[in-house]
Amino acid sequence: MRRENFVSLRTYVGDGVLGVGGKITYPKAVGTYKIPTFVNGKRSFALLKDALWNPEAGVNLISVSQLAAQGMKVEFCADVAAAWSGKELRMTATQQGGLYFLDENRVSTLQSAACAAYSISDPALQIWHGRLAHLSEQGIKQLMDMSTGIKPVQRTCLCKGCALGRLKQVPHKGKIRKGTRPLEYIHADISGPFHIEGYNRERYWAVFIDDFTQYAWVFPIKHRADFLSCFKSVLDTAERPERRCYNLHIDKAGENISTEVQAFCKDRGIALSATATEQHEQNGIAERLNGVILERLTEVLANMDGDEVPSTYWPILLQSVMYLRNRSPSSVIGKTPYEGWFGQPPDLAHLRTLGAKGFVGLKRSGRCKLDPVSEPCRMLGYQGSTNYIVLTDSGVTVSNNVVFDEYQTCLHRTLHAEGDAKEVPAEIAPADSGSSETILDTIVVADPEQRKNRRIRYPFPLHPNIMLAYSFLGAAFYTQNPTEPPSYRHAKADLDWPKWLEAMRSEHESLKDNKTWSLVARPTDKRILSGKWVYKLKRGASGEILRYKARWVVRGFEQTEGIDYDETFASVVKPMSYKAIFAIAAALDLELEQMDVKTAFLYGDIDGDVYMEQPSEFNDGTGMVCKLNKALYGLKQAPRIWYQTLAAYLEGLGFYPLTSDVGIFVKGQTYIAVYVDDLLIAGPSKKEIQELKNALSDRFQMTDLGPCSHYLGMAVTRDRKNRTIRLSQKAYIEKILKDFGMSEAKHQYTPIKTDQIKTVEDYKPTEEIKTWYAKAIGSLMYAMLGTRPDIAFAVSYCSRFLAKPTEAHQRAVKRIMRYLKATIDLCLVYEGEIEPLTGFTDSDWAGDRETRRSTSGYVFNLGSGAISWSSKRQSSTALSSCEAEYIGQTQATKEAIWLRRLLKELQI
Repeated sequence: MRRENFVSLRTYVGDGVLGVGGKITYPKAVGTYKIPTFVNGKRSFALLKDALWNPEAGVNLISVSQLAAQGMKVEFCADVAAAWSGKELRMTATQQGGLYFLDENRVSTLQSAACAAYSISDPALQIWHGRLAHLSEQGIKQLMDMSTGIKPVQRTCLCKGCALGRLKQVPHKGKIRKGTRPLEYIHADISGPFHIEGYNRERYWAVFIDDFTQYAWVFPIKHRADFLSCFKSVLDTAERPERRCYNLHIDKAGENISTEVQAFCKDRGIALSATATEQHEQNGIAERLNGVILERLTEVLANMDGDEVPSTYWPILLQSVMYLRNRSPSSVIGKTPYEGWFGQPPDLAHLRTLGAKGFVGLKRSGRCKLDPVSEPCRMLGYQGSTNYIVLTDSGVTVSNNVVFDEYQTCLHRTLHAEGDAKEVPAEIAPADSGSSETILDTIVVADPEQRKNRRIRYPFPLHPNIMLAYSFLGAAFYTQNPTEPPSYRHAKADLDWPKWLEAMRSEHESLKDNKTWSLVARPTDKRILSGKWVYKLKRGASGEILRYKARWVVRGFEQTEGIDYDETFASVVKPMSYKAIFAIAAALDLELEQMDVKTAFLYGDIDGDVYMEQPSEFNDGTGMVCKLNKALYGLKQAPRIWYQTLAAYLEGLGFYPLTSDVGIFVKGQTYIAVYVDDLLIAGPSKKEIQELKNALSDRFQMTDLGPCSHYLGMAVTRDRKNRTIRLSQKAYIEKILKDFGMSEAKHQYTPIKTDQIKTVEDYKPTEEIKTWYAKAIGSLMYAMLGTRPDIAFAVSYCSRFLAKPTEAHQRAVKRIMRYLKATIDLCLVYEGEIEPLTGFTDSDWAGDRETRRSTSGYVFNLGSGAISWSSKRQSSTALSSCEAEYIGQTQATKEAIWLRRLLKELQI
């Protein structure tokens, strides 16, 4: 909060304020704050009493409960919130990324400037006709008096989309409306199935319309049985203590009037009424709404270029059509449904034509100088009033840095209005229902006869985060959990920027203290490497945030082998090795401690001349560059230099690396497992371990993490009395499920089906699908290698299709995730005395039907728990089951020999 905006201030006396990250801050003062607002197209101010002035706070937060305590009423719906004082609207907010941001100025200056710079003529009626999802001329002119942001327009050209998508229909006689206040009476219906599946396999949609305000919601769904979950979402979003649903009127279809729907309505006190059999006109309002949005969606799809915007994106366009329908005039209430629901006219200044071609700004990360700063895109929809959902060659993205060429879009449609037309989905609008609800969008059509078939195309994948952010229901499911910004620019825009900045300063100070570089004049005969900030949230065993970390790294991919470096190596302890240490520690009751080396790569002297740019945020503006004295993260040779430095120092302390795993150092019965800069120390004497810690701290800057409780993404739970250690990846699995939108997925109790997936010969997946699939396999692979041998075969099988994954393979991967969700509490348990190494192995014969190769697997236990396992397709074709067994036993024997050598070196 700005100090100058306080009307009055007095000293604050009270407790500190606990922040999300657990940090306690203390406000300096309390008083009345004058906050700028933007209401009904005008700038204004609202007074907030007892506002805390806390200079240490990163963002300004308004408490809804405090607004209510001061006599205001706050309403939330879709992507907008409104605060009322009596009958006066005091402030509004727009939902972005799961939070509601106060509207201080609803007009995007960036968009306005961009349009002013690139538009070549004034928008006319055809442009607003497209922006409003093909609203009629009469409707547009009426809407000018019911909203803000529309300039005077005039009648222009015939719209091809309307000619293909709509015929003039005669209005039907009205009926008596039943609702007397918002949400009292809801009409609902399902439309479909459609022969074109959506990008997420949707084949239906469900609509819900409020009888009193005519405000409506639409949900693309896969099955009719999803109707109840949609209705629950409407109630969760719209109901308030003073505003609740009392009546639901639906069509008498099996899914709509199911026992689940009846039981839910009975439990919530909602009266349920249904149409008579085959009497759809008795549900006229919902039926007519289906017809309206079907017409508009048909017109929008007809104006799209099928080669650039596949029809499978109709669910996004459907949401856009409903967004615009709610902002179009209704003859029933004499204003827009938006105004009927929120009590204020909609601001339409941000609207752009659906399907319009444009350019969206590219991220700076990964873009070199002289590269284009934008890429072509097509307009698909809206996120709030400032961001647009656009389709690019790489998929769907959300951005406010977009410029649309609506005039050329209009001109293109006009010039081709009499050319070949595309056939839109062949669903017919519902029969005339007798509804009195009419959205003013009916026009006269000249000649709609010439058509040709529209091809069905494979969908582009839509990232689950984009899906969640686009839907207004995302706010109901989105948890505002701090995330790791992918770049410096994103970090500056992050709500936790002060914490990231502090982490960057700490890193910069460490780099200077270690004399990592010397500033020199920019050489003309040497390559100057660029760098970037990498941000990381250090989390605890249950996923809580321990600290914010930032590293300044070199873009090592710019190096050339033989010029900038010669050899590479990274010290990473093997999963089998550290699990063996945990098993030994449980059996022998060894101490388990952890340490972390701060800026580990900075301790080794670099071998050669390497230059890089100064760090962002800390550039002194002199034009000088950094000549590296020490190895830095990102350099190809940095891990090798660090390992050599650490190994030399540990050898001086009497530790030597194992020949079986150079990531483990041993001295007597004290072990050090090295995973780059993470050190796991196990030993019988706490005193000896403390002496080792002191010695390491004398040479390197260390962080003492104390007894091991969280190691490489695994929670370590220990019961020393019973000599038990449990390893769990619950928090990591939860992160996987969240990253891939599977947190609410149904459970599966087997990781894979017995039926194999057939490969489609001519199928060629998009790069987006391949990237998604590879990321999913990699995430599951880490869980499998850590603590989940039960998914070894399923992950191994799915990884065979990384080059050409199909939708069936994606479903198989999601099944593994559902299985992990159902068995998320499973963990590895090491307990009891050390017993001899025990192994099990087995093979099938010609189990892979495409190659007829066999699959073999093994698992080795040390005591009660497994320390090594594998499931792998054999590299050659076995001629008999006996041969397949021998091949599998050979692989298991090689692993047994290596494990025996490891345990011998560990003196077990």
